[in-house]
Amino acid sequence: MAAVIRKKIMGPPGTGKTHRLVHHYLNEEINNLHTDPKRIAYVTFSKAASLDGAKKIQEVFPGIELLYNDTLHAIGSRELGINTKTQLLSEAKWQQFKNVYPAYSDINFDSYVNDYGQTITKNKNLEVINFARAKEIPLEEACIQLKYHEGTVDIYRVQQLEHDIEYYKKKNNMVEFADMIKLFVDKEKHLNLDAIFLDEAQDLNPSQWRMYFHIEAQCKRSYIAGDDDQTIYAFQGADSKIFINLPGERDDQEKSYRVPKAVHREALKILPHISKRVSKKWYAKDEEGEFISNSHLSNLDFTKGEWMILATTNKLLKEFSEHFY
Repeated sequence: MAAVIRKKIMGPPGTGKTHRLVHHYLNEEINNLHTDPKRIAYVTFSKAASLDGAKKIQEVFPGIELLYNDTLHAIGSRELGINTKTQLLSEAKWQQFKNVYPAYSDINFDSYVNDYGQTITKNKNLEVINFARAKEIPLEEACIQLKYHEGTVDIYRVQQLEHDIEYYKKKNNMVEFADMIKLFVDKEKHLNLDAIFLDEAQDLNPSQWRMYFHIEAQCKRSYIAGDDDQTIYAFQGADSKIFINLPGERDDQEKSYRVPKAVHREALKILPHISKRVSKKWYAKDEEGEFISNSHLSNLDFTKGEWMILATTNKLLKEFSEHFY
């Protein structure tokens, strides 16, 4: 099989990377190369990005349905034939696990998968295990990278817990969320594709990249969009270095359609402090805009215009929610 032709669509915030993927490259595949939509996959690591991509594709190509237009986890689950209602080790099924292994009765196994495909857990033992799986590193190294110093977790207990979870899953034909990625590669699944598209690439973890490369190797063409400066899930295992070092013909998007000049000037002050990044040209949109720092909520007039409120965590959004209520 000939080497895959890979395009890297890179660009800072608001430069239209997804637009470029759909309006140019997907259009090229469908209308110029006449690629069968059933041999095209458009994948992301998050439900949010997947839904956004699906909406754009339907707007641009009404009536066209790609065989795969989903998250990597969803594709893995589908191809492996996993019944998530009966086979996924979650919620009440964790209680059954604790009944078999009462030594873990003190552990809170409550967890959920957020819209970005990340497994969120309240227990540090499980956090170490999930982080190690995502990064494909030993549990000891996961503790170091998570900055869990000696005494934060009992590494021997974590190792035993991982062993018991794996044994329990195998014996009871159960899986966890991470297995949808790992088993897809281990069982060498094949999708019969000509082209694959990947959006928001900067937030994939090494395990997800391994699945992507496995699929990509079976394709003729690959289109990957992302921005290493916007990597926000490193704490969950995302590794922007893989995207940074990835060979491929670059198609940089430089003009922002979202970021005004005032905000752009502040953002440029931050970029030099990012140690490992790809140098990119970035131009603000034509509007001047306004940048206000350290302002109290009561000093902002929300009665005019339209607003979008962003925060790094849900906890920080609570103050906004109570203010507006």
